[in-house]
Amino acid sequence: MQSRIDPKNQSVVITLSNSIIYRLSHFCSSPVLLEEKGGFLNEKSKKVFSAYSGDASLFEVGCYLYFRIDLWHIQNDKDKYREGFVYKYLIKKFLEIFEDTLKMKNSHLILQNRLDLYGDLIRKKPERIKFYLLQLLIRTNNNTLPEIHDFDNFPVMISDFFEEKILEIEIESVDQVTIPICCKNLKIFYDLMTEELKQFLLSIA
Repeated sequence: MQSRIDPKNQSVVITLSNSIIYRLSHFCSSPVLLEEKGGFLNEKSKKVFSAYSGDASLFEVGCYLYFRIDLWHIQNDKDKYREGFVYKYLIKKFLEIFEDTLKMKNSHLILQNRLDLYGDLIRKKPERIKFYLLQLLIRTNNNTLPEIHDFDNFPVMISDFFEEKILEIEIESVDQVTIPICCKNLKIFYDLMTEELKQFLLSIA
């Protein structure tokens, strides 16, 4: 229904963009109680969630999420919307939010660094994506700002065993819950949009 609103209003594209950011914000936001209250794993998960719920970690996960959204467009014959709508609207809004909260001036370069990494891995070693995402997340502990990396010379960071396992569960949740929800919303959005809205999306530059 929202997609039938006058495209000049832009409320539907704003809503879609905000819904993606909203789903992203769920990362490390509500730890599952793994044991009875006060149990070791429960307390451990709370510490991990506290250390990785900051904007730096959300930005890192967001780079991966928007890579998957871009990939979805390729895999679902929506390439024509990538350059304008995906890159110059959805991703631009994502970067604006985190540039403001993290005071990063090179967020677009960091994002491109990650897109290049995941793009190369999806073609050659897709099973290694989660390894790199975990390693990048570990580097954002306690809101440490993300950096551009040379992935040909990328030293492995060793973290606490339980910390890594909890983060791996969260990454799996992104793959199994967050990404499917975002892609489902995109499909509904494209299926219902009017011809006027389609032309508006194609005109974004």
